[in-house]
Amino acid sequence: MRQFHVHPEMIPNAPIPGASLRLPAEESRHLLRVLRTEVGQEVLVTDGRGRRFRTILRDARTDGAALEILDMERDEVELAAPRLVLACGVIKSKRWEWLLEKATELGVHRIVPLTSRFAEVDPSAGRQRRWETILQSAVKQSGRTWCPELAEPVPPAQYLDQDVRRLVCYGLARSRGKAPGADEVLEPRDLAEPALLLGAGASCVAEIVWCVGPEGGWSDDEVARLDQSGRAVRLGPHRLRAETAAIAGLVPLVSMRERYLAACGLVHESEGGPSAEVCDGEG
Repeated sequence: MRQFHVHPEMIPNAPIPGASLRLPAEESRHLLRVLRTEVGQEVLVTDGRGRRFRTILRDARTDGAALEILDMERDEVELAAPRLVLACGVIKSKRWEWLLEKATELGVHRIVPLTSRFAEVDPSAGRQRRWETILQSAVKQSGRTWCPELAEPVPPAQYLDQDVRRLVCYGLARSRGKAPGADEVLEPRDLAEPALLLGAGASCVAEIVWCVGPEGGWSDDEVARLDQSGRAVRLGPHRLRAETAAIAGLVPLVSMRERYLAACGLVHESEGGPSAEVCDGEG
């Protein structure tokens, strides 16, 4: 069954069985004209904030289809800490849009565009609305209940200075060396193990952050600042595009988070579904 997205402010204050909600016009046209859904058929809706509603179509209006809520479920896996964050130097339009889509499909909760020194793209060209549309479409396609938050563009140092307890990992080109006495460079397999998260005090960690530089790479100052806050990771012997590095690092971090939540009893790996329990962190 296809899933539709409704902004949280459009959800009734008391979304109990029998309450009604309306789909936005664009979603209504897709439901009625493309999928040819008829009155009386069930429709899945998410508010992009961890809730999924099973509804039934009551009024087939293309300017705002009316749905009746049958029941609601909270996706505790999406809502649990630590959340997964992609902080990435802004790259050229089509590649950035592709990255937004794939990061959403993989399970990222927040995306932070970084205006790093060697970024070749100015993100202030009024693209925010299009980016949000891409995120919402990826949520619908993937069946998620969480639409990633899209932060305002910010310099790397300013982002890293925020008062949030994080496990930060960042991509480092093989051509760069590490400062004397710095932690060893990690490999992707290290990112998949919850031991790295547990070593950071997992019960207090709000975010797992994967930082990726822009097409021009990190500056020396940015690498030094990243090294103060996180762990360097080398992703292979070859030079990677920014969007490739972003996905290559996210995949093992998604696995790390899933294994950690499974250890907390939130995810039952054998069943492939969520538990009603919530691990330490936000619920």
